[in-house]
Amino acid sequence: MILKTLDKLVLKAFTKPFIGSFHNAFILLMQNVWKYIDDLIGKGLEWPIIFEIVVYIIPTLVPLALPLAILLASLMAFGKLGENYELTALKSSGYLYTKLCVHYSLQFSSFLQWPFSFQITSSHILI
Repeated sequence: MILKTLDKLVLKAFTKPFIGSFHNAFILLMQNVWKYIDDLIGKGLEWPIIFEIVVYIIPTLVPLALPLAILLASLMAFGKLGENYELTALKSSGYLYTKLCVHYSLQFSSFLQWPFSFQITSSHILI
């Protein structure tokens, strides 16, 4: 029962920074794409074709942005838990840091497998 409560606590502290950091990392990676939009417009391509090219590029950027977002969000979440002395309360109640870190490392690594399968299936669509 304590694991479910702790899972909710850490996931609640993790989701908001994850969404923000994924958004920021994705925008930073999209800057490389926007550099070449001027070349496409200069060749006389219409806006729907340019939009389609950008949509095809997005699946290749998700696997790059997701690990950055997870790393930054986990640092922010555990930093906030440490700042509010919640990690100290866990330690004093007998809950080990290693158990917490191993549990979330396995969870995040399974979450990281999704974008690579997404990229593989999207590359088959393009071919």
